[in-house]
Amino acid sequence: MPKLILFENAFITPNSSIDHSIRLAFHDCAVNGCDASILLNGGINNTDEKLSARNLGVGNLNIIDGMKALSCSDLFVLAARDAVRS
Repeated sequence: MPKLILFENAFITPNSSIDHSIRLAFHDCAVNGCDASILLNGGINNTDEKLSARNLGVGNLNIIDGMKALSCSDLFVLAARDAVRS
């Protein structure tokens, strides 16, 4: 659960803004559709999309890439917590 809180807090800091998230979605969708391929690591003969020169300025990528360590159960707990808060 601590990782989950860490990532959640990363999105509410002043350095992590809405425009970065929108730009990240745009850069992912611009190449072969909205498939989260910007997060994939390249193969032997491929370069990672996240390392492409066009994507180097994309903000929040490191935060979202780190979220891959979270499990679905973490997300269920977060949803339940937020439901109780509201």
